[in-house]
Amino acid sequence: MLYVGHFSFADPDSGPNEVPWHGLFTLVAEGKSVDVAVRKFERQIRDLAKRHGLFDGVSEIYLDTCVELRTIPRAGVLTYVSIREGDDVGGISASLLGTSARVGASYAWGAQHDVESTDPRPMEPFVRFRRRKARRAAKASAAGMPKRSKGSARVH
Repeated sequence: MLYVGHFSFADPDSGPNEVPWHGLFTLVAEGKSVDVAVRKFERQIRDLAKRHGLFDGVSEIYLDTCVELRTIPRAGVLTYVSIREGDDVGGISASLLGTSARVGASYAWGAQHDVESTDPRPMEPFVRFRRRKARRAAKASAAGMPKRSKGSARVH
């Protein structure tokens, strides 16, 4: 079986002059059971922390969901979505961190970027939708998502 783990973490202990931060990441593992995959996820997280300092300052990581894929539909499958309130203020991202080229390849979408540059790369949309006047609750209902109300949203 193929297992996809979606994780989140936050730095709640930032000092008074520091900006708090949080992150999301996904791991994939193959295993005979979910227990085997979860143990692999834990080893991967500890290895990423040790070898790359990826989680410096983080005290807790949460497994938001673990998806077991028995098959992958030809059209693809959405394994997880997280909708957050507020503006996206940007951040740092990496793909296939710490893996060799034989594991896979990562493809960027958008403008070409000089890897030596420290300037942020402008993001380009992958898909654009025409603006609709539908209310958010109607959208959520149509998508089969639970209606959100104050205090009912999952906080990471």
